Amino acid sequence: MNKPQFHFSPNKGWINDPNGLVFSNGKYHMFYQYYPEGLVWGPMHWGHTVSKDLLEWEELDIALYPDDLGMIFSGSAVKNKDSLIAFYTNHREEKGKQIQVQSMAVSKNEGVSWEKNISNPILEDTDEIDFRDPKVFFDSDSNSWIMILAAGNKANLYSSKDLMDWKLEQKFISNNIEKGIWECPDLFKVYNKEKEKAIWILKVDIVTEDKESNTYCFHGKFENKKFIEFLDDSPQKIDSGRDFYACQTWNNSPDERKIWIGWMSDWKYARNIPATDSRGFMTLPRELYYKECENKNILCQKPIHEFYLNLIDIKNDVGNYIQLNEIQNNDFNLILSNKFNEKIELEYSSKNKFFTLKRLNSGAVDFEESFKNDNKVLLLNNLNTMEIILDETSVEIFLNDGEEVLTSLIFPREKYHKVEILGINNQNLMSNLVLKKYIK
Repeated sequence: MNKPQFHFSPNKGWINDPNGLVFSNGKYHMFYQYYPEGLVWGPMHWGHTVSKDLLEWEELDIALYPDDLGMIFSGSAVKNKDSLIAFYTNHREEKGKQIQVQSMAVSKNEGVSWEKNISNPILEDTDEIDFRDPKVFFDSDSNSWIMILAAGNKANLYSSKDLMDWKLEQKFISNNIEKGIWECPDLFKVYNKEKEKAIWILKVDIVTEDKESNTYCFHGKFENKKFIEFLDDSPQKIDSGRDFYACQTWNNSPDERKIWIGWMSDWKYARNIPATDSRGFMTLPRELYYKECENKNILCQKPIHEFYLNLIDIKNDVGNYIQLNEIQNNDFNLILSNKFNEKIELEYSSKNKFFTLKRLNSGAVDFEESFKNDNKVLLLNNLNTMEIILDETSVEIFLNDGEEVLTSLIFPREKYHKVEILGINNQNLMSNLVLKKYIK
């Protein structure tokens, strides 16, 4: 199996959640849940990679190893003066009981080496079994550091002046979301396209009772160290594909860009997807903005602009990027296929505004029965624009300027080289197709 062209995957071992996303001295740092000794989940470390453009990644030495407090679970990183400071969950089991506590480590050389705090753990909660994944950021309004972390089926918010002593400010819970354990929360401000207005987003990931992985966000405002939800348009499901989870935003991004990246898999089958030297991928980093539509706020995702700078026009091939504009309520079935008749199908019905991604015949699918299921989403607006991003093992589909996104793993024997559109106005739609190839 070929490695992706522009999606991060380690050279060896197992990977899942992105961790510790922070920009420092011209480089985007990405740490991640990592088990270097096998192709299945094992004792978690923090792997480490850096990039200047979010597309080409340099894999570095392991940043954090398990210690006496346990494995190194998910967390975040901030830049404070000249240091990078990581916050993470230590996880261990004692006498059959799960113990999760929060710890920190400091690097004074841009993440090359780390010193764990001698006072670890810095935060504990004996009442919660699932107590993990701290995301820390600086809030200029309160002149405080804020930590949000998952606590069972809620998110706890804490504040601190020194990054060591943390005060509980809020326990946020919602009854308007499916049941399951909350994980990998995030809290951030996001602007509209014009940079004129902003709202706050509280994001959580949920492993449902049937072991599927979903991501949701709540819209609201952040005042006095508390998140206040807008109840009329929240929550929002973030990605209607199967393979987007544990996303996190970068701290300290230049020009107030709000960018996140997610783990591209689903816990229901992550351990069984085809693999050679490594198992697991990250999504393409995505730029975030929000728009107002029919009196609702919508968090939208777009591929980072750096990706477009590396595209060239092509003909007579599929390439890595397909754009279809001026769909204008036309029903269609777009098919991408190869010589083995492996294919994915993208169907749109203007009558009910349903968009469907089918991967039953996409390539290798027999490792998990539910992998064969269709991915379907009901659009808020009629479909007018679509962007498709293809790599060796993935397809990411952005609809209506990122109002809806579907992320899906695929495992064909070779790339898809043929594109066709079936439908009444298929010739008009084909003439509107833009095909490009990624060159780096």
